[in-house]
Amino acid sequence: YELLVIGEPLVAAHAPSSANDESGYSRYLIASLPEVAGASRLMYVDADMIVSPTAPAFHELELGGRIGVVDEWAQPTSERRVEYQLAHGFEASPREYYALAGFDVVGDTMVNAGMFVCEPRRHGSWLAELARRHAPIGATHPRGPHYEQAAFGATLAEDDMAEFLPAHWNRIWPVHRWASLGTRSSSGPGPATADPRARFQALRLLRQTLEEPGFVHMTAGVDHDLAAILNPARSEPTPAAPHQAST
Repeated sequence: YELLVIGEPLVAAHAPSSANDESGYSRYLIASLPEVAGASRLMYVDADMIVSPTAPAFHELELGGRIGVVDEWAQPTSERRVEYQLAHGFEASPREYYALAGFDVVGDTMVNAGMFVCEPRRHGSWLAELARRHAPIGATHPRGPHYEQAAFGATLAEDDMAEFLPAHWNRIWPVHRWASLGTRSSSGPGPATADPRARFQALRLLRQTLEEPGFVHMTAGVDHDLAAILNPARSEPTPAAPHQAST
C-alpha cells in the first residue's frame, strides 16, 4: 500500500462568510489526482478513524464496479439504531435524514461518508462531478456537513453505485457505545459521563472493539473520555530535565 497525505483542501471555499466547512468535499477529488489516477484501488478514511491492527485488506474486496461503503443505519441493528436516534432527538429514518438535505431517497440505508473504497480509473470523474455539483450548495446549506454526506449517499443510490460492506469497515463509535453501555461519548450529544466506573467500561469496550478486525469511527471528534487509550503518547508529558532536549 501507498499512504497519501493531503495537506491542503482540494476544494476552494465558495462562500468565505459561511460557517460551513467545505473541505470535506476534498475527499471526492482525491481519486482524480494525477498521482492517484492510475491506482487500481483507493481507500479513503476520515482522520477520526482508528484502524485495528488486524484490519482486512481492502484491495481484496469484490466491489462489482461500484464504490464500497457502509450503511450506518444498520448499526448495531436497524431496530437499535432507531432507538438511538429517538433517544437523542435525531431523525427517525434514513428517508427523513436525506429529506432534511433536500433529497428523496427511498430505502432503509444511510451511507456514512467517512470511509469508501473505489477504483480511481473507474470512479475518479464520477466523484469529482459530485464535488463540483454539491460543494457550492453545501457552502450555505443549513445542514452543513450532513448535506455533503447526504449528497454522497443520494447520488450513490441514484446511480446504483453503492456496494455495501459489512459494518466492521466503518463502526460508528457513539452508536456502539450507547447500544452497549447506554452512555454518551463526549463527541456525541450531551455531556460525557464523569463516572469512573462508566469511563472504565467505555475504555474496556473500545479496547475490545479494536481487537476485532476493522475500523472504529469516532465521528465528529475525539471522545475525550478515551483520549488516553486512543493515543497514550499524548497524555501529560514528563518535564524534561535541564540537560535534556525537548522535542
